[in-house]
Amino acid sequence: MKTMFIEWPDLGVKVEAVLEDARNADLINEIWENLPMTSIQEHAMVTGKSMYCWAPMISLADIPFQMEIKDTPPGVVSYSQKTGNKLIVRYGKVTEDLMTPIVGFIAPEEVPKLDYVGKTVWDNYSGDKKPIVVKFTKGREK
Repeated sequence: MKTMFIEWPDLGVKVEAVLEDARNADLINEIWENLPMTSIQEHAMVTGKSMYCWAPMISLADIPFQMEIKDTPPGVVSYSQKTGNKLIVRYGKVTEDLMTPIVGFIAPEEVPKLDYVGKTVWDNYSGDKKPIVVKFTKGREK
């Protein structure tokens, strides 16, 4: 089992995602080999409580484990090959009906931290418009 830390340093928030290294081994191995990654956090504009960032990597991995986005639970982390190479964190209800490759899951007790980050990123669009950095780093490996 591998985990990945996702951190928003300027917001003082760090969470841990348990990676789907069994069901999506090729994708997880590609992500793992590219860690650490740093990007700018963005927020979905019309589909709900979903944040994304452009990943500084390209994956062509086979993806056996996917879920329909609107059916994913809060705290899911996914990787979009179809709409650009993005790492996506959902923290609440979304309406998109595309299939999405699953990277991992953040524990439900950490989702309130994601609510704070999501609201801050959303409010930033009509406020300061400062870049909000997100960092992905290797966690545990058992």
